[in-house]
Formats: sequence, structure tokens, C-alpha cells
Amino acid sequence: MILDGKGGNDTYHSYYANDTFVFNSGYGALEINNENYSGGTFASVLRFGPGVTLDSLRVTSDGNVLVLRDGVDGDAVTVDHFFSEFGWAGITSVELNDGTVLNVSQLIQLEETGSTGADTLYGTSGADTIDGRGGNDLAIGNGGADTFFYNAGYGALEISSDEGSTPTSVLRFGEGITASSITVRNSNSGTAIQITDGIDGDVITIDNMYSDSGTKGVGSVEFFDGTTLTAQQLIALNAGRAPEATYYGTTGADSITGSGEDELFDGKGGTDYFKGNAGNDTFVFNQGYRALEVDENWYSGQAPVLQLGAGIEASMLKVSVANSHSGLVITDGVAGDQITLDNMLYDYQGVSTIRFADGSTLSKAQIIAMETTGTSGADSMYGSTAAELFDGKGGADYAKGSGGNDTFVFNEGYGQLEIDETLNDGATTVLQLGAGITRENIKAYFDGATLVLTDGISGDQIRIDNEKYSNNGINLVQFADGATLTQADLQTLPTTGSASNDSLTGTGDSEVIDGKGGNDTVNGNMGNDTFVYNQGYGALEINNNYWYGQNPVLQLGAGITAADLQVATDASHTGLILTDGVAGDTIHIDNIKSTERTGVGSVTFADGTTMSAADLIALTTVGTTGNDALYGSSSNDMFDGKGGDDTIT
Repeated sequence: MILDGKGGNDTYHSYYANDTFVFNSGYGALEINNENYSGGTFASVLRFGPGVTLDSLRVTSDGNVLVLRDGVDGDAVTVDHFFSEFGWAGITSVELNDGTVLNVSQLIQLEETGSTGADTLYGTSGADTIDGRGGNDLAIGNGGADTFFYNAGYGALEISSDEGSTPTSVLRFGEGITASSITVRNSNSGTAIQITDGIDGDVITIDNMYSDSGTKGVGSVEFFDGTTLTAQQLIALNAGRAPEATYYGTTGADSITGSGEDELFDGKGGTDYFKGNAGNDTFVFNQGYRALEVDENWYSGQAPVLQLGAGIEASMLKVSVANSHSGLVITDGVAGDQITLDNMLYDYQGVSTIRFADGSTLSKAQIIAMETTGTSGADSMYGSTAAELFDGKGGADYAKGSGGNDTFVFNEGYGQLEIDETLNDGATTVLQLGAGITRENIKAYFDGATLVLTDGISGDQIRIDNEKYSNNGINLVQFADGATLTQADLQTLPTTGSASNDSLTGTGDSEVIDGKGGNDTVNGNMGNDTFVYNQGYGALEINNNYWYGQNPVLQLGAGITAADLQVATDASHTGLILTDGVAGDTIHIDNIKSTERTGVGSVTFADGTTMSAADLIALTTVGTTGNDALYGSSSNDMFDGKGGDDTIT
């Protein structure tokens, strides 16, 4: 279908068709809102009339909208959803009156090439080449291995790029700009860097080069002479944003307080205390400086730095939690050297980055991760409200998550681990169990509100504090074989067995206890509990007590009827043995005859039939015509030996 609005302020809506949209010079505003099948064969064409040439066509974008202008005042064609991630909206080509045809890729290339004015250029999720052509430009990469061009005299360029992984995007300089001619400094935001080339007005701002994610900025810089700098080498050139004040200490004990501006602190060794009072501060520490305490709080967009001197490498650092459990202590392997970062586990406290002499960096998240990795000894690990991975590496470890999407690692032979975690709204906290630990060999019980897990290895135990409460503990267990347990599963884990031999204990609440077969022992530990038993389950022993007014139930599954049930007194004459006619099936109810409120209060069958505890006991006080030994309970019993030579106790 050919659609021609003849000018004005028109909107075309099209759905799944081979449409042609006509636009002539002077038509004014046209909006195209078109949908097509994803991967379909429909072709939607924008056809320009006489006078519109490739040279006069200007292509820009606004979010995922493509905008085309022909140089005539008031003329603009807006193509909605052109950059949609679904790839089924917009147009498939542009036709010019001289026969030129532009496909989608060519349109995107035109959009990524600016003018000498102020442009906002958007890339796609693929590998794009973006050239603003000078002016005051913003280039947004939108993922992919993009190339950003910059020539001498281009003026201001801001690059915003996030690839979701280690950056591979390139900033490519034109002729005349060399590695020796550029200057690199921090931006006012603290997380970006600014590059100047010595030409008045030329400045490139690369956003978030110091971000915690490590996925933003560019991966390298290429020069016209073939020289290449990696991101780390570029950062190493950083002269730092010129501080508004510099504070120097002495070799003794110094206490220095900043003003809230961007400042540099260098205590020169001794036992020093720095209070930054916000700002993009830099705290200098060299080998042999001894003790330094940094007390810094900062605002969003600021990025205080701990600058470590020559000879200190990341591999030399040891990170532990401070006595306050909110700060971190860093040592560099030199006797007496220690840096305390107060409240580092809190947002906007401590420092955002550690920078080494070679230009390499550690983000705040990476620094905290060093503290949440333990040793084979007893470790206490404290996290922040962010997402962290805790791996105590065995021993007798304590891990406090403090909220966030935390993961706690436990492998066979790790010994003891205590997890103290608070669940924030929407957070997922994971207990990651290593190879060899399966659902079948996990045993569980509650110690008060704490869930205790064992894996069958002597000495291995995981204690999850307050797991009984929904806003604490772990809400997902992941096994190496891919199996998982939810928080709801964990609540019932102590009362759900396996096909092997289990010992299950309730908590005092009303619970369903199901041994799942094997040779099981269960204890409801008070409460209106239900003990499940199905045909073929094998041996079950119920050792249970309950309070006045409670009625624990033995729930017998399909196929077991009251007529099938055989009841006998056990060898101690205090309990009952029930059989269902299936070989190997026995239910032993301890002490039900000797003590009130012991065992179960009733038995229910799948067909709805019920028997009270008294009904069960009565079955053992009625004999046969042979010689019987009948045993009563502590209640009032009626005995009928039915003849023979009977003994009644």
C-alpha cells in the first residue's frame, strides 16, 4: 500500500504489510508507527520526492526513534521504534528520487555520523562506528564493540558506553594527536576521566571509567601512529583532578580534616588519621607509612581514591574486617603497615577505588570481595548491603551478609559455617553447595529458629541463623547437580525424609512429618503434627509427646484400611506395633500405652475412617480362643481373652 499524507502533521500506522510511505520537500511533520513480523518478509519503504538528496539528508535519533530531516525548515520524518530490541518495527529502507537506496545498516551509519554542531549519537547493541564530526557531541554506545572517532579540533565529546562485560570499545584519535600530547585527569564527577589534546576547547569525557561494575567506558585508545593504550594504561596517565587543597603530614602522628572539596591527603607516615568530609579526595599511602585510618563519607557521583605507592601490588594486599564490623583493614606485607577504612561496608563510605602505581585499580566491590574470601582457619566475614560472594574456604567460619543478593559457598569437608543474613525485599540469597553434596545426603533440624544442615561428612555443619523467619537466612539452596531448594522447602526439610534411614524432629509447631520410607524415627516435639505413612515405607518409629488439647495424627496412605491393620503390643509392653499386610512394613508407636499424651492421638485412613488412640489400644486387649498375653495401658481398659489360657497385665 502507498501512503501519502500530502503534507501537514501526519501519522501513519501500519501493521504487517509491504507499505510505502511518501514524503516530499515541504510536507512538514510525518510520524511513522509501523510494526512487522519479527524475521518476516514484509518490506516497509520511506520514499523521498525530488529535491531530497543524500547530501541534504540529516539522520539523528532520540532514544529508539529515528529522525530524518531534508534541510527544509519544518520538515521531519519520525520513525517510531526503529532501534527496538525486537527488530520488527520501523522501516526496512529509504529510497531517494535519484535512485539511491539506503538499507537499515546504512541508515544507522548515517545516524552515527554527526555534524559540526551539537549531536547526540546512539549506537546499537552491535559493533558501531560513531563519528560526531565535531561540535559538542554525546555518543551513547548501547553495548557492542564500538569505535568512537575523534580528530584534533572536534571540541567536546562525551562517551557513554556500557557493554555489560569487560569493555572492548575503542577511542580512535586522528592525525596529530599522540600519546605524548594528551593529558588525562579525573572529571568533576569522579567516576569519569577527561582527555585533552592540547588544542583549546578539545576535551573528551569518558563516563564511568572508574565504575564498580568494570563494564563501562572504553577498553583501549588507538592513535594515528599505531600506538595503543589499554584502559589501565590510560588510567595510569591520570594526573588526578587538580586538588583544591593538598594536606601533608609529618612522619609522626597526624590528624587531618578536609573541607568537603576535592583534596589530596599525604600523611608521610606515622600513625595518621584523615577525615575527608566528602569530595573526590585522594589518600596517599606508600610502603613503610605504617598506620593510616581513613574516615570518609561521600555523595553519589563522587569517587574518593586510596592511592598506593610503588612496590605495593594487588597480590600483596590482605583484607580483613575491622573490630567495628563495618570497616576494613588492609595490610601490604610490610611489618607495621596497616590501612583502616572506616565504615567501608556501608554505601558511600570509605573509598570507591584503590589505585596502584602501575595504574591498575580495585573497585569497592572488589575490595570487599577480598574480605569475604576466607582461609582454612576460623574466619569472620562481613558483607555490605550489595551482592557479595562469601567463601570461607573451610574451618570454623562466620559470614554476615547484611542484605543484598549474596552467595555463600560450602564444599564437602569445609567444617563449620554460620550464616547470619538479612533478606531485603526482592533479594535472592544463595547457599551454593559443592560437588558431592546432594539432596539425599543433606540432613536438617531446627535449633530454635536456626536451621542446622549436615552433609554426612564428619565435622561438616551449616547453621543458618533465624531461617525460621521469612526475612532472614537463605531463600535458595543450589546443588552441584542442578537441584535446588527454596526457602519454603527449607522450612519443611527437617520434617521431610528420603528413601534412606532418617531421624526427623519437629519444632513444637504443627507440622507434616514424612519420612518417605526407609528405616525412620520421627519426633514431633509437641504440636498438632501429622505423621505420614504409605504402603511400602518400611519401618517407622514414632517417638512423640504432646500437650493437653493437641491431637497428633498418624495419616495412613491409599491402600491401607482399618481391616488391614494388625495391632500388637511391643516387647516393652508400653508401645504398639502396627502392620498393614505388606512385608517389611511396621509402625512402632513408642509408649502410647504407658503414658498419656504420648505417641499419637488418632489414626486417619485414606477412605476417611478414623481411629482414636483408645481404639488402637483396645485392639490389643482382645484375645483369641488360644492362649493370649494381653497388656493394658495407663487408662481404663476392657480385657476379653476370648477363652484359652490367657495372661492379662
